[in-house]
Amino acid sequence: MSRTIFGIILLILAAVPAYFIVFCVIAVCRKVNTYPVSSVKHKMAVLIPARNEETVIGNLVQSFMKQDYPAEAREVYVLVNHCKDRTEEIAVANGAKVIHCENSYTKGEVLQVTFDQLQEDASIEAYVVMDADNLADPQFLSKMNDAFNAGYSLIQGRRTGKNVHSWISKCYEVFYIMQNIFFNHARCSTGESASFNGTAWLISRSYLRKHGYQTYTITEDIELMAIAAMQKERVGYVHEAVAYDEYPESLRVSARQLDRWIFGQVQCMRRYSGKLLSTFLKNHYEPCLDMGLIFTMPVIIVVFTIVFILWMCSVPAAASVVGRYFLRILLDLYLFMILMMSAAVLKNHSSWLELLPGILLFPIFVIIWLVLLPVNLFRRDMAWKPVEHNVCSKIEDMK
Repeated sequence: MSRTIFGIILLILAAVPAYFIVFCVIAVCRKVNTYPVSSVKHKMAVLIPARNEETVIGNLVQSFMKQDYPAEAREVYVLVNHCKDRTEEIAVANGAKVIHCENSYTKGEVLQVTFDQLQEDASIEAYVVMDADNLADPQFLSKMNDAFNAGYSLIQGRRTGKNVHSWISKCYEVFYIMQNIFFNHARCSTGESASFNGTAWLISRSYLRKHGYQTYTITEDIELMAIAAMQKERVGYVHEAVAYDEYPESLRVSARQLDRWIFGQVQCMRRYSGKLLSTFLKNHYEPCLDMGLIFTMPVIIVVFTIVFILWMCSVPAAASVVGRYFLRILLDLYLFMILMMSAAVLKNHSSWLELLPGILLFPIFVIIWLVLLPVNLFRRDMAWKPVEHNVCSKIEDMK
């Protein structure tokens, strides 16, 4: 009896990756969405939360001053948060306005204070949120404006790297390519909702007036996605709106960042997974299923591992087969991963040879995630630790 129960549980859990693989196939087969060029240039405010970012803030502000977008239709605000360096001085010198957020600590709190303040200006129709270490392609605002004019109140641009040099940074580039292609492009091409990935996203004034903004976790981007899913607000994806991000170059920094991501994911799981899955069962709204599965993925992986071990213990013949072909199974999984990553990279029109080290070494990225996962399932709090940004590239260097 236990063998049957374990087998059924394994099949149910195995359906989760199968569900996401279906969308991967869809992504490869379908054209990337583009939006009609809008003759209306909606006024946008670019919001840049910054804490001690004097090294990179000037180049980001300059990249927005050089946008192929009317100056009267854009404003750049640097949200100064407990800065002890020249961030404010450099931001102002490069043409940005400054909002002080000294009583706020998390990025979500900083954004909440800023939204509350700027909503008094009815001329601003949308807000674009960037990280201080980013750079914006000259057409970034124009392409985001096209999607906004097409009716989206929540929009994600394409996140790519400005320092894709080491094998670690190439792993990050492959990761974001897969998110952009296999999730964002796949969902938008089927009329579903894309995802936010931390930076280069837009939220409209009308959305904020209707729903407000309040987040509670350290990963406010995916938390906002969950909230939007339950509100039946779809997230658009603009592949042509390119933002360049600074990637970690060392295992230590990468592990710190992944630790924060996993902890935030677990925070969201505790707060929203039940609501998301119950909303899906009630309304059959697919974005709620997506977010519910993403949030519960850590638990799904742990449960699958435990059940798989128990199943092998109860079925000696299966354990024998798995033991005999263990290395072959790992090799097949590795080759399947390479195939999927290669498909995404080619669909993104990126250089496969240049990203090959990231593709081949991506399992190390996954292993770090798996090692950090169990710890974060039981952790209740995390002290914020800054990640230093020191890649001083200008937008002209991103050719």
